[in-house]
Amino acid sequence: MRLLSCFFALFLIVGPAAQAQTRTNTSDILRNLDNTFVRGGSFEKIEMRRGQRARCAETCQDNPICRGFNWRKGTNDRPPQCSLYHVISETAATPYFHAGIRRRTPPVFDGTREPDTELRGEVLKEITLPHPRPGMCRDACAFEDGCLAYTYVKPGRLGPDSPPTCRLMAKETERRVSACCVSGRQRDSFEAFRWRRDTRLQFAIEVPVNVADVRACVHLCSADATCRYAVYRKTSATRPVGLCTLSGNNPTSVVSDDGFSTYERAPPDHNMYNSRPGVRNTAPNYRRLRLDARNDADALSLCRAACGRDPECKAANLVPASNSSSARCNMKKTLATNVFDDCCTSNSKIPNSKPPSPPGPNTIPTRIRFSANDPGNVIAGDPYPADMPNVRYPVNWQGCSNDDRALIRRAWTRAHHNVWRARQVMSHLNAQPRRAAMWTWSFTDRMGTAPGYNNISPRGYFGSYDHGRFHDVRRVVDKLFVDRFRGKTFRIKCRVRDSDGAHPCETFNANANTSVYGTINLCQRWFDNGVFIDQVTILTHEMLHWMKIPKSAYWVTDRHDYWRSCRDYRGAKARYDDAAVWLGMNRGCKDWNHNRAVRANDTYAWWISTLGDRIYRGRLPQFPAEDF
Repeated sequence: MRLLSCFFALFLIVGPAAQAQTRTNTSDILRNLDNTFVRGGSFEKIEMRRGQRARCAETCQDNPICRGFNWRKGTNDRPPQCSLYHVISETAATPYFHAGIRRRTPPVFDGTREPDTELRGEVLKEITLPHPRPGMCRDACAFEDGCLAYTYVKPGRLGPDSPPTCRLMAKETERRVSACCVSGRQRDSFEAFRWRRDTRLQFAIEVPVNVADVRACVHLCSADATCRYAVYRKTSATRPVGLCTLSGNNPTSVVSDDGFSTYERAPPDHNMYNSRPGVRNTAPNYRRLRLDARNDADALSLCRAACGRDPECKAANLVPASNSSSARCNMKKTLATNVFDDCCTSNSKIPNSKPPSPPGPNTIPTRIRFSANDPGNVIAGDPYPADMPNVRYPVNWQGCSNDDRALIRRAWTRAHHNVWRARQVMSHLNAQPRRAAMWTWSFTDRMGTAPGYNNISPRGYFGSYDHGRFHDVRRVVDKLFVDRFRGKTFRIKCRVRDSDGAHPCETFNANANTSVYGTINLCQRWFDNGVFIDQVTILTHEMLHWMKIPKSAYWVTDRHDYWRSCRDYRGAKARYDDAAVWLGMNRGCKDWNHNRAVRANDTYAWWISTLGDRIYRGRLPQFPAEDF
């Protein structure tokens, strides 16, 4: 009895500490900003006690829709408060708050959207949403590791006063038609790749990266338009994480090694199939494959892809995995009788489903495909595409520390990248016969908030297509890259007062100012800004000062006078502090408002940054997308 009492005493002392060690440190997930306040969309406020700031951070970390938090420091008159935010627009310096922002940029959900559908399966989390928006549930699934499907349940469907609810699932087992819900499922990357088991391809240049599993490795290659091979090194007792090597070049050698698996991007399978669960095709097998699949859906995709690549294959039976064996794909050269059998899913090719004809030699490509970031081409701390033109940095620095210069170089490089990408898009549109349609592609009237506006469409910033408007934008972007980023050497000042009188950094609480062409003065607010895309956008904004629009009598300036004549813009201006990006979605404004947006540097800066950031993070591998 005494021994048992000692054991429980030891558990009470050691147990909680051991449990705490298994939890991910919040500093790895959230960037902490002392004496800082974040603005945006708050969805929950929690009264807490002093000393519970870490609990506030953990609450945000555990909620997939939380992008950051404010911790209001307690006083004698009011207790501390924890506010959770699902949208962060900006940060501000204040001694009364402590803020936290997620280090990881929210990924884009790459999958289906299915109205009036309820999915059921293995639930990872169930979240109460602050607003009845299915998109919040979709974004939460993209952010949650292991989430393959989601179901958004509308308000009042789980009870008379039930709030909107989001279910995140690791596995889908059942699908129902129901007006209660909106659902979606992540797309599968495996279908586009051939699998070589126990095979390692070696390349001239190899830069392996850590990944959670083989699925993550294949997904990295799938998201990179230039990647042809993904080589995955399996985990072991001495190596708890997997290694992934991506390459777009042909291998230098092929090695048989049971520690590796290789996935090769296959030509797209344009065949269509009749898929019948619980049915077996009785034709003899001419080829049998074992499938290294994570679930039945992966196995079905791999089996179809194998049959699609083989011209002799007319049908294939998928035998799902069991406790004793992996999934199998039995391929057949002929179509025989189908019989009911719970063992299998029969997949037969539909005749005459052929790939589309290739374009002719004089066809203008409909899409521009963007080169991926090269892990071996690191500039100012971040990887960039190998074909990106060289960056021209400022050479004269005043009042800037080494840390200041490092941050400015990093933001300058990203701004250079973003303008380069915007110039590629505008040049591509200029060569297209369907230019007006491409100008509007991906336009949405739900603009969102900065940073990370929903729109990458030029229409969302400059208004509907107009021939003169398009060429004004194209010429400004071209001049910005050629004459400014590539042709002009700038001077940088850090927090410098040029006189004893009023200064823009203090008078207007500005981030930066460019009173003299060629010299950018960065204020303390720019350095205190914890949102990198904001800092990049501000640099782009400053580079647009003193810019005359080519073949025009007008200049690009800090021009916001157009919103005064459009009543709806007064609210937008007051709320978002930047009316320029809202012009394209507001149909009540006259055309001359759109024409003045072409003369506002904020309009260019936000479009360039939003488009460039989407391309840099691999969310936009081509423009426009395949659905155009």
